[in-house]
Amino acid sequence: MKPTRRLLVLAAAAFLTPIVIGWIALAYLIANRDRPIAWELPSRHPVGPTERNLAKTLEAKPAPDFLLEGTDGRTHSLRSLKQPVLLYFINKDCPCSIEAEPMFGRIDLAYRGKASVVGILHGSLQDAKDWANANDTEHLVLADPSGATIRAYGVPRSVYTAVLKDGQILKMYPGYSGDMLLEVTRLLAELARTPWKRVDPAYAPKRMTSGCEFDFEASEAAKQQPKRPSAD
Repeated sequence: MKPTRRLLVLAAAAFLTPIVIGWIALAYLIANRDRPIAWELPSRHPVGPTERNLAKTLEAKPAPDFLLEGTDGRTHSLRSLKQPVLLYFINKDCPCSIEAEPMFGRIDLAYRGKASVVGILHGSLQDAKDWANANDTEHLVLADPSGATIRAYGVPRSVYTAVLKDGQILKMYPGYSGDMLLEVTRLLAELARTPWKRVDPAYAPKRMTSGCEFDFEASEAAKQQPKRPSAD
């Protein structure tokens, strides 16, 4: 093959290859448009049988009531929230809590006025406000400074998620994944008796992933530590 002809062939191949790959990718996306888009993020805490069994034991139990201050400046109890309720638990320093928040935000937007999406954060009210501002969180976040409410629900790690209605824990998930988030939206729609709205769980891990452990002992120790006298 002559050099000029070879160059033309190589140039044509370089031009056409991205186009062919693009069409193949587009055909794949169209064929799989009804499946959850679940990118594989680093699974910091992959959920195993122990976590799944724990979550199962928490289901069908009375949901502990609470009285917690929220980022909206009001104090809320479980009974004051619009039913059904999606409750998820936040460790303010946990990367998984930050990664999962946009997905819960999409669920809130899809079912706002029909159900409540609420985060319970282990920390002060200022911690809750700072976390919500940093993550552009529009839904309600409640502050649980002592961790008493989180412990009452039996939750050991962040991003555990509960679906509640009429004072009962109907479903408890030991973390989140693409399939779990789609299942949650279907359950909320059924409980709220409203049409299902598909929420694309973009960037959710394929495997069920939990968050960081809550450190309740550290918060208790900080409370008991004597305050230093002021310089004045």
